[in-house]
Amino acid sequence: MNSKKLEYRARRWMISPEWLKVPGNSVYDVPGRIAESGKAWGDPEDPEDIEAKHQRVKEEKEVVKRRKVGKGKNPVSKGAAASSKKAVPKATDMSMDN
Repeated sequence: MNSKKLEYRARRWMISPEWLKVPGNSVYDVPGRIAESGKAWGDPEDPEDIEAKHQRVKEEKEVVKRRKVGKGKNPVSKGAAASSKKAVPKATDMSMDN
């Protein structure tokens, strides 16, 4: 199981490289389980800084996405307001004059 929160991942310096080389253990060498060690251990950036950058980019993409939806000729609205509009057929004269 991978963790999205940095606080629940092990740091690279905590894991033995020899242990990761064992054939069955290589599946654990993924970013969702092991975070890089950080500047104190010689890495170019701290994992906290990397996570903050990812969050900012995600938020910026969401803002751009919201802008694009509002610019279309017929923007598709999502949510309760859109589902509350029901298509009701036009009433017709249903008299029984045969």
